[in-house]
Amino acid sequence: MPYITSPHQGTGAKAPVLFYLKGKDMERFWNKVQKLPGVDACWIWIAGKDRYGYGQFKLDGKVLRAHQVSWKIEKGEWAPYLCHTCDNRACVNPAHLYPGNSTTNKRDQVLRGRGWAVKYPDHLIRRVRREYFVGLSSYKIAAKYSIPKETVKSILNGDIRKHAGGPIRDRGTRYLTNAYGTGRTGVKSRSAKLPNT
Repeated sequence: MPYITSPHQGTGAKAPVLFYLKGKDMERFWNKVQKLPGVDACWIWIAGKDRYGYGQFKLDGKVLRAHQVSWKIEKGEWAPYLCHTCDNRACVNPAHLYPGNSTTNKRDQVLRGRGWAVKYPDHLIRRVRREYFVGLSSYKIAAKYSIPKETVKSILNGDIRKHAGGPIRDRGTRYLTNAYGTGRTGVKSRSAKLPNT
């Protein structure tokens, strides 16, 4: 009877989670997997997924990532961080997984032409910053370029991709309005700060 010792969800928790994969649990796990046709095809997790698209498998009251459980079943060892060679987060085929870390995963994203650098190139980051500083609101920019609002705010604040260039908002200044309106302060200026309360 195989057992798994792991930090919960690969978060680096200090106390290991011990559990046994019994026959009924093993059967329950594989009933949630659809093996696509082909020798080297993905095995798709068809049950519940987390907000990032990774399969979730509940075992003994603990929610684990399905691809990590599949790796343990096949390889007999726990890997707290696994990368996909197929770029399919729902895939649980152990042949498509390899142990890694955040750095190797980001390097892999760049090599495969996915991730931040491809999705939001430097010229787009600079354009977003310039358009904000000439008066377009962050919400309108988000809609115009189909970028999440929180990502636009992070770009404007320089929290991400600071090296890309373009004007960055002063972190000590909170703008209540853009150049076209007066906002709550009644001042038609980008230099308007929140009132001290």
